[in-house]
Amino acid sequence: MAEPTPPSTPSPAQNAVLDRFADELYTLLTKRAASWGLLDIEVEQDEWLVEGELMFESGPDMGFSVNALTASCQYCVLPPDDDSEVVWLEELVAELHVLHASAADEVQELVMAVANGVLAARRPLLPRKDTPPAG
Repeated sequence: MAEPTPPSTPSPAQNAVLDRFADELYTLLTKRAASWGLLDIEVEQDEWLVEGELMFESGPDMGFSVNALTASCQYCVLPPDDDSEVVWLEELVAELHVLHASAADEVQELVMAVANGVLAARRPLLPRKDTPPAG
């Protein structure tokens, strides 16, 4: 028996859950903006996706796409100019069951997972600072 095909758009209740998740994610990123060196934050919900772009003071700008149907998040490096293509990273955060998160602490846990995933995905892309040997 074939699996049922999901609807092309979320129901009003699912849409409300995704909107809440996007709002909570934006709020967290805004609170962390100064300490993370963020200059601009965009988060939007579009059908089953919650997507965002984060512009940093220095180093690579990052993006993310949370897919509510696959319960996953993928990160990307945004190009320095509009003529280049986005580079999607292979790392994928799974088990982000946004549609099943009803309690505030469950939503916050998922929001933190996405935000921490951005930092983890970005860390290897930052230039290393050489430190002089001790002594």
